[in-house]
Amino acid sequence: MNKKLIPALTDEMCATFPQWVDEWTAIGRSTEPVDCQAAIRGIGAAYAAAGLAPPVVFGGISPIGGAIIRHLIRARVGAGVGAGVWAGVGDGVRDGVRAGFWDGVWAGVGAGWHEDLIYGSHEAGWLSFYDWFRCHGLAETVAPLNGLTLLARSAGWCWVHRGFAVITDRPTIVNDERVAGIQHRRRLHCADGPSVAYRDGWALHHWHGQLVPAWVIDTPTPDRIQAEKNTEIRRCAIERFGWDRYLDALHVIPVDDCDDPGNPGHRLRLYDLPDSAQLYGARVRLVVMDNASLDRDGTRRTYAETVPADMPDAVTAQAWAFDVDPTIYRSLERAT
Repeated sequence: MNKKLIPALTDEMCATFPQWVDEWTAIGRSTEPVDCQAAIRGIGAAYAAAGLAPPVVFGGISPIGGAIIRHLIRARVGAGVGAGVWAGVGDGVRDGVRAGFWDGVWAGVGAGWHEDLIYGSHEAGWLSFYDWFRCHGLAETVAPLNGLTLLARSAGWCWVHRGFAVITDRPTIVNDERVAGIQHRRRLHCADGPSVAYRDGWALHHWHGQLVPAWVIDTPTPDRIQAEKNTEIRRCAIERFGWDRYLDALHVIPVDDCDDPGNPGHRLRLYDLPDSAQLYGARVRLVVMDNASLDRDGTRRTYAETVPADMPDAVTAQAWAFDVDPTIYRSLERAT
């Protein structure tokens, strides 16, 4: 069978990539309400492409609501079989949507809810790749994906099974941040509210990509921080509360306090932590420093790094954190 091919990408074709990435990233992160009719048409086309009869379509508002509906249906009619599998990749959109938004919501829904095929706007990454070829001469070749493409443009998560499908709305809020040094890469983050929220009230909270309980963002306190058993959540809560405030609440004083050779005009402090405040289940010291550069809002963040308990002074501890010899760190003009 003869297949239509694109022998080479022209400069004009390549010039469309940035706009395509922007368009499909916006689709993947959309907060527009679900277009139910378009989503149902997309599901029907996807099932037809897989040689399956159109399913009965159920709707939920958020992924957790959709997962519960799906679970209840499966309990009544059986597990079913996914509608089909397609593969692909759109690097720029994938990094901007799936790696941050999809992974973050996936973790929030919980293991065990999503072992089957899930499509929707979060699949923008690989669908964008094929949709580009659809618009540049290979429409017939990629036609089997048209249904999933329409679904991604119309709805949030969608579980597909033989005989039934469950579609969900898109979020009302998506708060994230760019990851420094990685083009297009984003991660969920919000310092004063949900990172992702839905119209039924279900929401998730993230601190620089880490899924955390709502209290970490809304009401962190020293008592709650010390009671938290998960070390990553505890670290996020301390950062949200503020290292200086947290150390003041612990009534600890630095074992060393000196100028920071790598950040002129700022100080380094080395602390011993009480047993109740140990971060990783083993004794460590804590070196506290100011960021060498300002944040985008003009503030300078104070943060801390755990270091081995045998670090004798703050400069040695900071050099250990930078993985350089202390004599080299002492000679720096500015850390980077």
